[in-house]
Amino acid sequence: MKKSMIVMASGLVLMSAAANAALPTTQAAETLTWKGLVPFSVATDDLMITGDLGGPIRAGFLNVEKDGTFSSTAINVEAHDNTGDAASPAAGDPIAGDVVWGLASYAIDASTTDMSGANVKFVADGSALDIGTPLTEDYALAVNVSNDLAITDIAPGERIQVSAVVTAELPILP
Repeated sequence: MKKSMIVMASGLVLMSAAANAALPTTQAAETLTWKGLVPFSVATDDLMITGDLGGPIRAGFLNVEKDGTFSSTAINVEAHDNTGDAASPAAGDPIAGDVVWGLASYAIDASTTDMSGANVKFVADGSALDIGTPLTEDYALAVNVSNDLAITDIAPGERIQVSAVVTAELPILP
């Protein structure tokens, strides 16, 4: 019985110490976030979009400021010959010559804040990439996104995500 009381008292002291140690006033905290996206791609019988060297497209990262403005790392995409077919694409060689790139759509999402007032800009290899405006480049493209307009009601800890649909097609030759 005496040993049980000692063990129980020791347990209570340890639980109390752990509870008090959980939030010391000298401890800083930061939220770490990981996100994943199931890959989705639409290929044609002749053409497909890949990541670097024909591999998977890697996600970019947003550097979000306290006022909701942000910049990003580049997402690299490449246009490759499709040696398979539209249903079962297989990356062949990079497209030789020009590719007409486009931005079909994009979405910006925040966990609790309305981001419709954001001034979202896409830049591909230093040129603006706008919806409805084709951009002729070679087979490889590095795409960045940014917002340079402060969002007045953004809260600390807000999670922001941007997704975009980029297209590639071969130019129509005369």
